[in-house]
Amino acid sequence: MNIFFKTLLIVCFFSSSWAQVMPEYVNSANAWDTKNKKSVPLTPEEGLNSFKFSAANFVPMGGLFAKNKAMVKIKGAKSASRVAYNDTLKIIAQIDPSVNPAGLFKIFKATVKSDKREFTGMTQSLTKGVDRSDGDYKYTIDKISHGFFLISVLGTNHSDELFFYIGTHEKQMASLTLGID
Repeated sequence: MNIFFKTLLIVCFFSSSWAQVMPEYVNSANAWDTKNKKSVPLTPEEGLNSFKFSAANFVPMGGLFAKNKAMVKIKGAKSASRVAYNDTLKIIAQIDPSVNPAGLFKIFKATVKSDKREFTGMTQSLTKGVDRSDGDYKYTIDKISHGFFLISVLGTNHSDELFFYIGTHEKQMASLTLGID
């Protein structure tokens, strides 16, 4: 991102005409709703971890080929935080300035089933081992200022339910949700 665009972005975020509010706490994030020209804090929500076993586990020698899934399920069909659809979703995240942001953010698309949202966090098989997911969306990260990052998420669609994860595979720092209308 060139220096002119970065400077313009910072000025716009702090300008009173736009009403962009930076995330208030460490490990929190806000999305920019382009239609309503306002900042929307992502909702902190904890998910229930569950394990989904493949049917291949129940036949002789099938466990060698079975792909079991670690799922995260969140109550409610929709997130309380909602933004209007845009080609590129803009999220501002605040993290501890001493933490390296590389690989820290993971964005999953939740599947809505009855009154729950769920996504697959990892798969496990005897032949391939553990495969941890790094998310379902591609994104770019740009540093705005000390501890603040602009995350541009590509490929979102109308009615997507997102699970925005801040953390590594070893340490969870924040679980945030966002819906796209």
